[in-house]
Amino acid sequence: MMTEGRNREAIEALRLLIEKNSNHVNGHVTLAVALMQRQENLDKNNPGTIEALALIDTVTSLNPNDPIPLIEKQM
Repeated sequence: MMTEGRNREAIEALRLLIEKNSNHVNGHVTLAVALMQRQENLDKNNPGTIEALALIDTVTSLNPNDPIPLIEKQM
């Protein structure tokens, strides 16, 4: 959906996925990316950025040996 410019729909679907399976690591990461992609100006105080960073923190706690969330957070 995101590649088709349907970011809002993708975000809704990802939220439902995470609601059903709170341990779905890829769902958390993809939602974080989608939230960042819909922003016109990246700002650490933007609600989307705050939520995306919280999602990455969740992924880090779910899978502490995976370096990808740490890389995503640095970007």
